[in-house]
Amino acid sequence: MAPLEPFERNPVHSTYPFEQDDYRLHFRNIAPSILTSLYHPIVWRALLNLSTDVQKAALQGDRAALEALARHVIKWFEDKLRRKQLLNLGEERLLQLLATIAGRTSFGSWCFNSDWLIPTSDVCGPHIAYDFLKEAELTALIEFGSDKKWCWKHAFVYHFLAGHQG
Repeated sequence: MAPLEPFERNPVHSTYPFEQDDYRLHFRNIAPSILTSLYHPIVWRALLNLSTDVQKAALQGDRAALEALARHVIKWFEDKLRRKQLLNLGEERLLQLLATIAGRTSFGSWCFNSDWLIPTSDVCGPHIAYDFLKEAELTALIEFGSDKKWCWKHAFVYHFLAGHQG
């Protein structure tokens, strides 16, 4: 099997390479949750920012590689918050805030908006906390359900954050 190269979007079919039949053999051992996460452009970009060896390891579910991938997703989130002048905590303080939120919640269950808004309000004030929650959805950290509830979108991001509590 040839080494895994960084992926590019196929301009002819507008698909990702792992959707094409000749790539399916290379990716049959990828955990479905990781494969599904790669459909989000931010996660895809984060994967491309990793070295080829770390990409391969992440696709195989290696914990350290998935943590590197999660860190890149969170870095994207932090850059976006800063560019929008919404919040400028710096990467480590943002990571600590997200870890606090992860500590109040669990993966695979719906969480109340207050699980996000209370710790965020303590750091940046209530007027910014809701915008911060919305940006988390747009950046693929979370997804909204009904009745003012949300859940973590990607297991690897949640597990990284839950393990980062200090």
